[in-house]
Amino acid sequence: MHRSRILAALGTIIGLGLALMPPAGAAENMDPTVVVLDASGSMLQKDVGGQTRMDAAKQATTEFVSEAPKDAQLGLVTYGTGTGSSDAEKEAGCRDITVLARPGEKPSDALKNEVNGLQPRGYTPIGNSLLKANELLPKDGKRSIVLVSDGIDTCAPPPVCDVAKQLKEQGTDLVVHTIGFMVDDAARAELTCVANVTGGTYADASSKESLKATLTKAATRTAVGYQAAQKTIEFTPNQGDAQTLEVGTVDNPARVSAKPPTMPMSKNSFVKVNFPNNHRLHVGYTVLPNKIGTRMLGDAYGLGMGIYGPGASSPYPCGDTDENYVTSVDDAEPELGWLMSTKENSNNCPPDKLYLGVRTQDAPHTVDMTVAAVPIPSDKGDAFNESPSAARTKTDVLPFAAGNTTEVKGGTQADNAPEVNDTAISEIVEGETQYFAAPVGWGQALDATVEVLDDPSDKEKSASDKIARVLKFSAVNSLGEEQYLIEDTDTLKVADIRKPVATGTMYPISYANVDVNDVQQQTAWLGGNNYFRVGFERPFSGTDEHTQLKPVKYRVTLRPSGKEVSGPKFDNTAMNSSGGADSRSSSMAAPDSTAQAQNTALSRWLYVGVGALAVLLLVVVGVVMWVVRRSKG
Repeated sequence: MHRSRILAALGTIIGLGLALMPPAGAAENMDPTVVVLDASGSMLQKDVGGQTRMDAAKQATTEFVSEAPKDAQLGLVTYGTGTGSSDAEKEAGCRDITVLARPGEKPSDALKNEVNGLQPRGYTPIGNSLLKANELLPKDGKRSIVLVSDGIDTCAPPPVCDVAKQLKEQGTDLVVHTIGFMVDDAARAELTCVANVTGGTYADASSKESLKATLTKAATRTAVGYQAAQKTIEFTPNQGDAQTLEVGTVDNPARVSAKPPTMPMSKNSFVKVNFPNNHRLHVGYTVLPNKIGTRMLGDAYGLGMGIYGPGASSPYPCGDTDENYVTSVDDAEPELGWLMSTKENSNNCPPDKLYLGVRTQDAPHTVDMTVAAVPIPSDKGDAFNESPSAARTKTDVLPFAAGNTTEVKGGTQADNAPEVNDTAISEIVEGETQYFAAPVGWGQALDATVEVLDDPSDKEKSASDKIARVLKFSAVNSLGEEQYLIEDTDTLKVADIRKPVATGTMYPISYANVDVNDVQQQTAWLGGNNYFRVGFERPFSGTDEHTQLKPVKYRVTLRPSGKEVSGPKFDNTAMNSSGGADSRSSSMAAPDSTAQAQNTALSRWLYVGVGALAVLLLVVVGVVMWVVRRSKG
């Protein structure tokens, strides 16, 4: 076994302590974690690719420390360095436990120096080392111990598994993960027991054949949810009291969040929007429930949004929307909606006196909005933009081979979506939705191939679970407007390992699409970054933001399809002179459109029922109904 495999093993196991590490751009954080590293005499054996076990462990550990977050709460304990392994030294050897660093006490360079200075000599007091590591961790909150050993506890009693049970019975939120170096059956059983009784995992690094499967299986983490805009606004029941919503430009859209009030079904609450003549208002919004994850019955809510003229009771004819009403009672995933004002500026729909109206029932936690006023262009660029584009079908997309591949962490929203130049590999857990940026020009559509590479939970799942666990795909443009995918290409069963599926956006981008009478085509009007989304759904699983889950590894390849043509020229002079938007930094801008897509739900599921009656119906008949998307009449 080579050092690189040990590095992968140790890095994966220790990565369990990084379960709550946020995406790039957020403040780095991790659960407090103590690594317990074996430095007993047996680590001097030279059977790891020509190296001693200790040398391999040192290199793996120091490389991991180098990659850990700057402010990682990482501690280090070792045993076996202070005595020999003779019978006369056993009493002292079983007390030979050294705290090299408390969690967060030392910077990475100091930790690496401590590791490189280890000289293996003595006994293997695993049980007492676990007790010492637990003393170093906080008494409350999530925390982990990662135990690395090449053999059994040579200082028992008490048996090390009993020590692990003792720690767990204290009621602490502590998990112990274990990894074995070249271990025999007895040591493997002991280390596995430690992991099992504490809710952790064991990885066996003793063979090349078993390494890949066991390493991924060992990694667990919690789902990471959507982050709403920090800038907020309040909807009010009366238009006369309405606050003014910031409106950005196509190059710099405003992003604002709100927690709408619960109103009677027939009543709206409002915010005011102002923008110049000869512009169209575009709003992409994401409806966020109170929790993340997937649950039997979620927090039921309903929400509908529209664009209203002054004093109007109906949103028409001032705007179009993809759905009249967004409803969720099934899970805790975000739901998507979008609005755009009509092209005509009439007395009934003056652009300086329009309102966004929202109707809610059992209001969701937050509505996150991306808002821009887009000038109607006089120059549409290439002639392709003069006519609506033709819809693509399943025969237009076929799985393609992976290209230049990078391993990335899928974004939690467009703001932190990694740009995929060809192929990316990421990991995802149930309840998450991940985002990947890909440039798509006018005249082009987005093609995607998605393939599950490994599912460590596959053998543990029942036949019904395997059917229910799926990856769902969709895409948005840089204003958060959904780019609808070709029908029947938006789902991949997680159990279909190494069986790639092809999908793609239904319509190539043409500015003329914005005026068609089809909600699935209407949003395919803007070139620039598209954001491809992969969501992991499993109805009725009952997970939430605290559930430790085993990530599924998958590969996504994104490529634009079709000939790119020149696009419209948008003159933002009128918007810029009125103040424009200042809500986005340049780092959030996408090429061409320089806008940010807002995360949206991949699911349109509606599970019928509320309360005890709903549960009964679901249990008896197990019927899941798709929410029917209503096109504009």
